[in-house]
Amino acid sequence: MLLYSAVITLLLIPGQLSAQENHPGKKADTPELVRLEKAFDSLFNTNQHEAARMIADSMIILADKAGIYKYVAAGYFNLSLVEKSLDNTEGFIENLVKSVPWFQKGGEPAGAAMAHTILGQTMMSGNQGKALEHFSASLEIRQQLGDSAGMAGNLVNVGDVHYKTGNMPDAENYFRQAAEIAGLTKNDRVRAHALINLGEINLKMKRFDISRDYLREALTIQRKTGNNSRAYPILKAIGTAYLEEGKTDSARTNFEEALVLISNTGAGENELLQIYTQLGMIAKAEGDTAGAGHYFRQTLNISRITGDSENEQLALSNLKAIAPVKTVRDHVLENLLESLRKAIASGDRNGRLKFYAGLRDHYNSRGNRSAANAYAGKLQSLKDTIQAEDRAGKLALLQARFEAMLSEKERLMAAREKLSAEHQRYKAAQRRNTVIAFSAFLILSLAIFTITLLQLRKRKKNDNRKSG
Repeated sequence: MLLYSAVITLLLIPGQLSAQENHPGKKADTPELVRLEKAFDSLFNTNQHEAARMIADSMIILADKAGIYKYVAAGYFNLSLVEKSLDNTEGFIENLVKSVPWFQKGGEPAGAAMAHTILGQTMMSGNQGKALEHFSASLEIRQQLGDSAGMAGNLVNVGDVHYKTGNMPDAENYFRQAAEIAGLTKNDRVRAHALINLGEINLKMKRFDISRDYLREALTIQRKTGNNSRAYPILKAIGTAYLEEGKTDSARTNFEEALVLISNTGAGENELLQIYTQLGMIAKAEGDTAGAGHYFRQTLNISRITGDSENEQLALSNLKAIAPVKTVRDHVLENLLESLRKAIASGDRNGRLKFYAGLRDHYNSRGNRSAANAYAGKLQSLKDTIQAEDRAGKLALLQARFEAMLSEKERLMAAREKLSAEHQRYKAAQRRNTVIAFSAFLILSLAIFTITLLQLRKRKKNDNRKSG
């Protein structure tokens, strides 16, 4: 939703409303359109959808009549937001499609490109052919505008479509172009995404060295940003490339590093099943029965927590292949697992903390110091992660408040400059009026003096004639 709001904001900056300079209704209608846009934002942000829809309809009618076509586009875009918020995908798409020609007609091709991109992303899962049409249309507009950042993003989108439809050569071509442009524009997020996809494509083609080269570059980018929560899937992909090539030592190293990142960040727990299973298979192949059993038991516990019966049966099968499975029930552990399942379902962070604390205490009571210490470490890692998230949230709030203060300061400074300019114009006009008034006074005085002098001369002349 923020994306759509950002687009609308960019399109409706008052300083950009000069596209329809010659329309006779522009001066009267633009303030009203701005008012309607603000009213829509207020209603939409407070979930008053029907009232917001009426305001958007009014915007379309008034802007069309006034010839300010970018506001017609904005009206349709706003209608699409309303339909999206009501989960009406058909209405959302219909109004977005309607906005495109109005963006073009109103001299806002960037808005049309954005609408095409959003349409493509919306259709990716259901109609990849139409999605490709919209991504290609957006790409063409951005090429005409010289929008390098937008081009890189749309090249990734086009590559994604070809990747999902199994067209690997075209997908590779588009991802490579996206990576090159993103590198030139310093867009690390898009470049990393393109590089990861290039790594996966080359892995499918069994070009293991090339695959790992792309993935390592993507990993370097992610680590440079300090976002380790996005680094673990890259390490997992590198490990998979080594595993498929038969280089198990290197595969294990990358899988284990991925596990450390998942443990430290709390992200990627959905990847644990596959990583533990792969590590178990490596240990089994190397004759490390104890190690294999440890990893397979991890997959068993996780699959039971998440209710994944398929992986539960796979874990049991793997465990049977190396040692008989113990059937003695551990009721304390079962209760802890049930509490964790509920905590995950409800998003209860304190519930997860209690789970790890319970496991620590449980294994301490059993005299299993190594397991107790392991879960104590996980408990501390989770606490650190929660504290870091809280700090990040507070910092984000402070940053937002600071930016709001800066915006208000800029607005007040602009208002002061405007008042100062008005005052200077008033003083200049006052001085000009004073000069004009004084000049008029002098001219009038001179005229009176001249008339009086002429009358005196005439009277004197008449007196001289009488005396003669």
